[in-house]
Amino acid sequence: MPSPFKSLVDIIHSHTLDDWKGRNERALADLFGSQYTKRAMDSVKLRDPDMKGNYAEVPFSAFIHPENKEVSGTYGGMSFVIFPAEDAPCLIGMVAGTAGLVPDDAILGRPGHARKMQAISAWLNWEYGTGSRVAWAKQDPTMIDTDVPDEVQKDWSAYKRAFKKYGKVMYALYKPQRTPTAPLPRLLQCWT
Repeated sequence: MPSPFKSLVDIIHSHTLDDWKGRNERALADLFGSQYTKRAMDSVKLRDPDMKGNYAEVPFSAFIHPENKEVSGTYGGMSFVIFPAEDAPCLIGMVAGTAGLVPDDAILGRPGHARKMQAISAWLNWEYGTGSRVAWAKQDPTMIDTDVPDEVQKDWSAYKRAFKKYGKVMYALYKPQRTPTAPLPRLLQCWT
C-alpha cells in the first residue's frame, strides 16, 4: 500500500507550479482516510492561493486552522507550509500566521512544542545532514519578530523570496535533498 504522504513528497520534489492547487488538494485528501480519519478533515483547511498578484511573488501552500479564510489575506495560528523554489525541492516548514498566533497560541507557547521542533531539526541534521544543515528550528515559535538567522538564509539562498516575506514567522524548516530521502514521510507524519 502506498504511503499517504506520497502525493506531498511528489509535490515537494516536483520543481513545477503546474496544477499546484489541484495537486495540493489531492495530497490533503490522500491523508484523510489513510493516515488520519475522515472525521479529522474538518480540523484543517488548505490555503493554496492561485499564484497571481501578491502571491505570484512568493508561491506557497499551507495547511491552516479551519477558522481562517481559505483564499487570501492574512491568517493566524500555526500552519504547515510548502514553499516551491525554481531550482530546488520545496522548502517545508512550520509557520505562525502573519495575523498572529491565535487560534493556536496555546500550542505555540508551550515549551514542549518548541522542544519537539528543535529535536526533530537536530535529528534531521545529525541523521541526514552529512555535515550540512538540512533543518532549523527557532528557540521560541512565538517570537514572530525574530527572523530566520542570516547564516541559514545564506546557505539556503534558493528560498530567499520566502525568507524575505515570511522569515519572521517561520519557526521550523526542512530543506529536502534533491532526490527523495527516507526522512520526508516520517517528518511529514510528525508535522502534519
